[in-house]
Amino acid sequence: FQDQLDIIEAERRKVQQECDGLQYQVEVRNITKKIAHLNTKIDSVSTLVEPRENSFLKFESHHNEAAQDIQDSISDYGRVTTSKTFPSLCYMKARKAMTYLRSEVLVTTVDYDGQSQMDGGDPVQAEVKSESGDSVESQVIDNEDGTYSVFFTPEQGGNHNIAVQIFGRSIKESPLQVEVIDEHNPDIVYGSRGSGKDQFLQPVGICIDSNEFMYVADTGNSRIK
Repeated sequence: FQDQLDIIEAERRKVQQECDGLQYQVEVRNITKKIAHLNTKIDSVSTLVEPRENSFLKFESHHNEAAQDIQDSISDYGRVTTSKTFPSLCYMKARKAMTYLRSEVLVTTVDYDGQSQMDGGDPVQAEVKSESGDSVESQVIDNEDGTYSVFFTPEQGGNHNIAVQIFGRSIKESPLQVEVIDEHNPDIVYGSRGSGKDQFLQPVGICIDSNEFMYVADTGNSRIK
C-alpha cells in the first residue's frame, strides 16, 4: 500500500509542475497542447486512487488429498461409542472362594430390553471388603463378550462383600455377599512324608510343563521328583 502512495505522490508532483509551466506559455497553441496533456495525466492519476490490494481470501480444500488424509487420520485415532447397558438389570455370580487363592466373580451385563450384551467396553468398577471391613485388592477384566471378571485374593475367611457399579450406578444384587472358606480341601492327595519313592520331605515348589508333567522340588531329600 505504501508503494501505491509513493506512485500517487510522484504523479501529483508531475501534474503540479505542468500546471506551474502554463503561466509562462503565451501562445494559445502551446496552452491548448499543455491542457490536453494535463487531462491525460489527470485521467492516469484517477486510476491510482483505487487501491491495488483487496481483502479477498479463499480457502481451497479439494485441490489435493488433504481432506481425505485428515478423515483417515481421525478414523485411525479412535471412535465414539455408546452403550445400552442397564446397570439395575445386570447381575453377578460368585465362584468358589478360598483364602490365598485367586477368586472370581462373573458380572453379566444386560441392556434395557433385558437382552444380554455381546460386547464389552463398559466402565465397570468393583470394590471388595472382608468381613472385618478391610478393603481387598481387586481387578476387573473385560472379557469382551458382555461379561466381566472381578478377581480378588482373600487373606481371611468369612463373608466378603463385592460391590459392583457401571456408570457409577450399582448393579443388581450389589453388594453381593461371598463366603470365603478358610479350609482347603484337596481334590487328590499324593505321596507321604519320608525318603522313599512316593515320599517327600520339605517340598517347597511345584511346576507343570507343557505335557502336563508335574515336578516337585523336594529340599529335604535334595531332589526333584
